[in-house]
Amino acid sequence: MRAYISGLIAVILLAGCSKDDNAAAPEQDCKCNRVVQVDSFNMLNQYTFGSYITINDCTGVQRQIQWKYEYNKPKVGDCK
Repeated sequence: MRAYISGLIAVILLAGCSKDDNAAAPEQDCKCNRVVQVDSFNMLNQYTFGSYITINDCTGVQRQIQWKYEYNKPKVGDCK
């Protein structure tokens, strides 16, 4: 019985560690600074403004950028 349980555990561990050669890593666009956070504020019913944070997946560089007016407001996931 003990050998059966040990064998079963070994099979589970080996199956969980197998490499899937068919799974390809998604291609990264190094020119895309992906928007990861957007903050917005209203200026006394005059206009909307705020900031957003981007990250480049290739370099890991993060930037914080200011925006003004609702039509300029970025969305999370956009490339800038």
